[in-house]
Amino acid sequence: SETLLQSVPMGLPPIGISIDEAMGTALVQRLDLMNERGFVADKWRVIKLRADDLKSRFNLDANQTIGTRDDHPFGFTRNNSRTEVKLSVDLPLNRQAQRNAYRGSLIEFQRAGRHLMELEDLTKFDVREELRDLRRSKDEYAINVTSAALAAARVTGTRQELALGVPGVQVRDLLEALRDSLSALKQ
Repeated sequence: SETLLQSVPMGLPPIGISIDEAMGTALVQRLDLMNERGFVADKWRVIKLRADDLKSRFNLDANQTIGTRDDHPFGFTRNNSRTEVKLSVDLPLNRQAQRNAYRGSLIEFQRAGRHLMELEDLTKFDVREELRDLRRSKDEYAINVTSAALAAARVTGTRQELALGVPGVQVRDLLEALRDSLSALKQ
């Protein structure tokens, strides 16, 4: 039976992930962080749209109408043809509203980026705390198992001392040992 006990692992299994791996996993797989990254990307797209509103626009429209002579389908003539060319220019001379919208979108992007960084930092902190709590619980478990074993040994020793009639050992000592053993098992 002693070899059987040696082959059975004692205590809790070790935590098989490092803090860096746990943080990396949390930063990549947490849905709230994915949503926040998407929100930051949306803010970046808004910046691109607002920047497009600040650009100059040149529109060139060309229209060519070619008429035919005497209603012959292929009797094209220059006299019945018409060419139109239109050029419109929209220069950024007074675009205060667009500039303000662009600046506002830059501010919103930076705000969203800071919020994402804050969420990532909080996630890293949470992961670190949870791993620390797991390791502490593992250590406390080993201490509690040892404490319960010592309390059980104390009960056994006190019973033997009572049975042998060791002077100074009373039933009260056995009851205290049993109470301590029960308390150690409850932890």
